[in-house]
Amino acid sequence: MHYAGKCPVCRVGLMELLYDENENICFAMCDECSVEFSSAKALAEVSGGKRVFYKDKNDLHKIRAADPDEIISFGLTEISAE
Repeated sequence: MHYAGKCPVCRVGLMELLYDENENICFAMCDECSVEFSSAKALAEVSGGKRVFYKDKNDLHKIRAADPDEIISFGLTEISAE
């Protein structure tokens, strides 16, 4: 798993770098408060963060840890690994 630092919202969790295979996009999500950012710029500016909760299990997306190429396309060059 790769991380983009501490969460700028709750300041407790780590921003996990994930990949949504349904939408073919990389995003960052806090492992504590679940806020998501769709780009490195939005994360850096703490702009446009959202929380996504699925009520219907049929709507669940296939999410996995992002690989290095996907992280670069997200706009990050500095990441940490756990």
